Amino acid sequence: MPAVANAPTTRDDYLAMVAGAIVDASKRLPRPRRATGARDSSPSLTSPAPSVEPRSWRVYAVSDLHADMPANMRWLEALPSFPPRSALIVAGDVATAIAVTRQALLLLKARFEEVIWCPGNHELWLPAAPNDATLRGYPDDSLGKLMSLIDLCVECGVRVGPTTLPGTPGTAQEKKNADVVVAPVLGWYDDAFGGRSRTGYPYTDLEKDFDAGCKWPACVGTPGFPRDSHAEGIARFFRDVNDAVWADASAVPGGVLKNADSDEKKDAHPTVVTFSHFVPLARVYLGTSRMSRVMGSERIGTQALELGSTTHVFGHSHVNADDVVDVSDVVDVSDAAPKRGEKRFVRFVQNALGYPHERWGNGVGPKTVWPPNSSSGSQGNCATS
Repeated sequence: MPAVANAPTTRDDYLAMVAGAIVDASKRLPRPRRATGARDSSPSLTSPAPSVEPRSWRVYAVSDLHADMPANMRWLEALPSFPPRSALIVAGDVATAIAVTRQALLLLKARFEEVIWCPGNHELWLPAAPNDATLRGYPDDSLGKLMSLIDLCVECGVRVGPTTLPGTPGTAQEKKNADVVVAPVLGWYDDAFGGRSRTGYPYTDLEKDFDAGCKWPACVGTPGFPRDSHAEGIARFFRDVNDAVWADASAVPGGVLKNADSDEKKDAHPTVVTFSHFVPLARVYLGTSRMSRVMGSERIGTQALELGSTTHVFGHSHVNADDVVDVSDVVDVSDAAPKRGEKRFVRFVQNALGYPHERWGNGVGPKTVWPPNSSSGSQGNCATS
């Protein structure tokens, strides 16, 4: 494949390339079907009898599939098919090899009506050229590989941008919860998450060369050190990608993300479920402090909460959690609550498959994260990586 026309050289070039690809991917796939509440007269192979469609979508979540491991691929192959209007959030780290990622995503898409993905750190590991980025004509770096992964997702019918899952409102009270917008929050970890400065506290052995398998352009990472994944510019870059995507109204057909604080918009504003690969707030990180500076970023949580998120799914630490947290002190919630300073509670969920040795024999399955009154589903393991 020939090199991409107008190959990026500056940060703005890369920003336009990645954000534009996400918006374009949203346009290239058909919109999700509406949950009608009507009788389905076209039975499937797995459900030969007509069934009643749900009035709203059901959203499940999983992360850290690491399908490069044979045991984890067998787990994927053994997953049953889920009912109509079931969507799956895949919060990063599907696999490192793009061929394995393709196989895993196709398996998931065959079992869920919609699959929505965001990249983890493992997906962005990049070997020397020729590699997954250069073979598709993209830059020889991790952002080039991200472009190839976005292409792959479109080919597999997997969504990479904010997605409105339309429901059927019954009464005025139910209208607000009829639709749900599922919004990926791209990000990267930063040193501040660990509460220790880079100069004041040395990296642990686990942190020092973390994600050296990535390769960053100098305009985003550390000039002269492309394998340095601690560069502060990486997290900033992904935040800017999010803002660029969310500012494009065409990225969320039929839904609203920003500027939902006006009185006339509040009633129509759909429920928002966000997700990221990295841990969004230090208070929901339950892992070891020896890896804290490569685990997450508080800015991810801030961006998610500014969208009005009611539930946030994350991964990366392999330490599963399901808790409701008061986040009133994280962002100004005056546009999300009747009174300034009123408490705001958000559910945070991690449901990582993780590595086989971490599961301790416990069953792990996709976990229900929306609607909020649904049964919690599979809790999964509680191991750390």
